[in-house]
Amino acid sequence: METLLTPEQLGELLQMKPESIYELTRERTQKRHPHPIPFIKVAGKVRFVREAVQQWLLKLQGAA
Repeated sequence: METLLTPEQLGELLQMKPESIYELTRERTQKRHPHPIPFIKVAGKVRFVREAVQQWLLKLQGAA
């Protein structure tokens, strides 16, 4: 099974505040960004698949 992270856990890994992580999941941010952060909702809660986030970070590196 893939590893799921909470916004707080992802914030720790990325050295960001949980509020900033939540902002990345908002619809307006998702639409505006060329590489939106991948997330899923489980029982209404935002979760991140670790492997998908790693791929997202690689995309961001290539876009820079």
